[in-house]
Amino acid sequence: MDSSLQILELSRIIKNFGNKNSKSLFQSNQKKSQIRALARKFAFQSGENEHDWALEICRTSEHDQKYIRIRSQLKRLLISRVFHLDIRSGSELRKAIYRNAKELFCIRVLIMLGARGAAVALIPRALDRARTFELTNDRIELLHILRQHATINGYRKKFAEYQKELDDVERIRCAERRLNALDDAINVELVGRARAPKAAIELAKSARAEAEMLFREFPRFNVGVHYYRIATLAAETSRQFTELIRLCSEAEYFLAQFPHLVTPLFAGQYAIKRLTPSIALSNESSTVSALEICERSFPVGENNWFIWKECEFFFRMHTGDFESAQRVFASIAGNDRFQSQPEQVRQKWALLGYYADFARSAKSPSAPVRLRAFHHILRETPIYKKDKAGYNASLYILQYLIAASRSDHETLLQRSEAIAKYTSRYLRNRHEQQLYAFLKTLQVLRKHDFNVDETAIRARRYIKQFSVRGKELIDETQVLPYPMMWLWISEWLRKSY
Repeated sequence: MDSSLQILELSRIIKNFGNKNSKSLFQSNQKKSQIRALARKFAFQSGENEHDWALEICRTSEHDQKYIRIRSQLKRLLISRVFHLDIRSGSELRKAIYRNAKELFCIRVLIMLGARGAAVALIPRALDRARTFELTNDRIELLHILRQHATINGYRKKFAEYQKELDDVERIRCAERRLNALDDAINVELVGRARAPKAAIELAKSARAEAEMLFREFPRFNVGVHYYRIATLAAETSRQFTELIRLCSEAEYFLAQFPHLVTPLFAGQYAIKRLTPSIALSNESSTVSALEICERSFPVGENNWFIWKECEFFFRMHTGDFESAQRVFASIAGNDRFQSQPEQVRQKWALLGYYADFARSAKSPSAPVRLRAFHHILRETPIYKKDKAGYNASLYILQYLIAASRSDHETLLQRSEAIAKYTSRYLRNRHEQQLYAFLKTLQVLRKHDFNVDETAIRARRYIKQFSVRGKELIDETQVLPYPMMWLWISEWLRKSY
């Protein structure tokens, strides 16, 4: 991360959590200086524009040593003020972590400078907090200091007491470390993979068994968090969706037993995990309850908010509530942070918006739609380089739907040829997927001159394959249910041929 991004992050933290003296750096009524002027730029300007800032503040370029020196001084000043935060918002766990970090720093410095007595006097409060909030590393370090202090002073009873607690907490830490390593080992196999490789599936399966054994031995918050993370990964990678929903619900109940340790992220992460399999299995009650938890857990505009809103969009589309889906799209596209999302995310949402418009027009022909946009979509060439096997398929399907609804035979022929090439290139080794079955059905339809009844006979196995609910998670390749799209296409073609 370059220096300017570091300053932006530090400025955000000090602005939100700094005490009165720390925040004074950004106040305009304070003594004017180049450092304060630059601090206010980083804290309050909506976009980073160091070229203009350097000209305004230093009358030089952003690459000049004078500006670079001022920026470095600001960075050091901000880092020093991280020690003077006033964290009143967020979870009790976050506050405890910050307070203990400060006290541990003071304890280390006092010991280093020979003030052991003063350091030991600070330990009881920090140790009690470490026990309460399961800050295992802090607890171990503090117990080591206390044991050493007992050794120096010949306190045999205290030494034995600290040693016994250390032995217990070291065993807990070993379990936490092992679970963390297993969790990371699974995730490193999944990074950049659209589907879980066999190695990741087998690893997750064996890791779950080991994690469950450790959880039974140490039924604590930290161990439980790792266990449920691994267990849900195992169910997710092996595509056991019913089991995944059960585990997520169980994890939510477990977390509720530790209200002083649960953060909004913990509270909502399993609701997000529960959303996609619940939608795939048409489990409406589970989906609705998960959406309610997400609504409470993730503030508007945060990254997780974009994630669960996408799930809600798919849910509304798959239940035929296209008006609500359109409102979800509008809330995303109208959010202040939408334009800062990665390009592929913005492209995907633009396509999802077209789907919502099209579905509304298909259900209610009198509904207002962006006809000019549909003309544009029909001419669009797939260029979504970030995910060739995902967004492109979605675009081809939407183009096919638009052409079929308009009885546009020429476009149907063109899209059929493009779909055949796409299937051969990107789904060559994925014949078990429902997307493959749906696209193959469209190819059979073209082969039999768009005769729906003949196709229903010839493509029976493909239609059966894409009609099974709960076989796959819902994503951008199935914005609308395959059976619904096939029904629409069949009705439109029967009228036109």
